[in-house]
Amino acid sequence: MAGITIDDLSEAAVWPGRANRNGKVVTGMLLAEKHLDLVEQFTWSNDRKGYHQATVPQHLRDELGMPSPGAKRSDSQWHCYAHRLIYRLEHGYWPTVSVDHIDRDKQNNLPLNLRLATRSAQNRNQTPRDDGSEPGVHWRKDRGMWRVRISGRDGFRRSYGFYDNLDDANAKSREVRSKLIAADAADSERLANGEGEGQRNLPAGVTNSGSRKNPFNANVHVTTDGKFRIVYLGIYPTVELAVAAREAAALHKANGCRDPELLKRAARFAAESLRKRREGGAA
Repeated sequence: MAGITIDDLSEAAVWPGRANRNGKVVTGMLLAEKHLDLVEQFTWSNDRKGYHQATVPQHLRDELGMPSPGAKRSDSQWHCYAHRLIYRLEHGYWPTVSVDHIDRDKQNNLPLNLRLATRSAQNRNQTPRDDGSEPGVHWRKDRGMWRVRISGRDGFRRSYGFYDNLDDANAKSREVRSKLIAADAADSERLANGEGEGQRNLPAGVTNSGSRKNPFNANVHVTTDGKFRIVYLGIYPTVELAVAAREAAALHKANGCRDPELLKRAARFAAESLRKRREGGAA
């Protein structure tokens, strides 16, 4: 595996496979020893593609700054994949793009085996299918031939011909993808540095909303009658506005307010006041 050394493996740990609450056997995974204790707090299962996924315990959602799954927030919707969780633990933020396993092994969640990738780059880095065809190679029944069709770096799929022999089609696929994969590595480094995707370590209580227009979500947690809950304070176009909203709600919470609507109102007022001051200063 490229980039993984003996020293990295010496710090690795194995989360053993086990049967989940539904009686289904979950495969084990390789990860850094420092992440093992937290991973143990999740109930894992394998999705249909073999990736590890879990519902996130309520007490960890705010601690991890987990982005909201949407307006309808039932417990079952608060889930994450193991490789995305490990990336969050290692780098301090939830990625808004795909996380790719460099060696294509879904069970290898060592931090150095995970990279940010565009969807096209992730599709190029796949194992051959059960029929032996490489990524980008498909059987065309109407022609009785193998077709090579691969997405370029611009996201558009291009055809690289039809072949009678699967080996020839696979060879062409490897040739085309090898040129693209070299550029994919540079893209991964660019994404990790935050260029073009707005990635950054976000302040406490501020998460990525998934919205392009208002990419930042502010929240605060409160405890009423012994029950923990997260109050969502709205989505905002800048981190500064989201922080202002969260700080206003946190101040009201510190003064004894536990009413979610009042906390939201205070947050919106603070963010709107700051926005107007900034616009007035710019004018």
